[in-house]
Amino acid sequence: MSIYNQTIKNIFYAPNDISLSYGYIKQIGHYNLFFGPQISIPLGITNEYSLREGVLITGAGRYTAGGTFAITGIRDPVVWNGEIKYDIGLPKHERYGTTWLPGIIQVAFGLTDLLNDRFGFSLGLQQQTILPKILNGASTPDSLTFTSNCQLEIFILFEHNYLRAAFSATVYPLNRPHIITITYGHVFKKK
Repeated sequence: MSIYNQTIKNIFYAPNDISLSYGYIKQIGHYNLFFGPQISIPLGITNEYSLREGVLITGAGRYTAGGTFAITGIRDPVVWNGEIKYDIGLPKHERYGTTWLPGIIQVAFGLTDLLNDRFGFSLGLQQQTILPKILNGASTPDSLTFTSNCQLEIFILFEHNYLRAAFSATVYPLNRPHIITITYGHVFKKK
């Protein structure tokens, strides 16, 4: 109860990571397959000082690299989607040595509805698993984490661009920050 009351009285803000990705699309009938590489650049670094002072970092706090595979299907009037991402947290020097993350696995499922040619919204569920950190060549089992989120997203489509705004609320564990994400995208046409 005290965590709930403290959360209501205080609003915190924290930087997330900048994610860069490139997606390839393959259409098979009513299904679209998306796959491609991605990297994340941290805007905030989690360290002992930030944890002691209560500074929240919502991203991984380290550089990551990995890949994504997603599929979408059309079932009028909605579009369903499923996605899996796998990232590796690159080495980072910390107080007690160098750590890296062998895997950040994210699985998501959602439903999208277009209100008209330009506006739409989606609802989604997301499960993230962060495998235990490797510290100086040894695994640290206490760093295994699971997170479950619900997400509401609103988007605007243009001819070659799109703008998305999403609100993500953590379902498990309850003491995690909620996240607002703004995404701008551009579709490149292959000649």
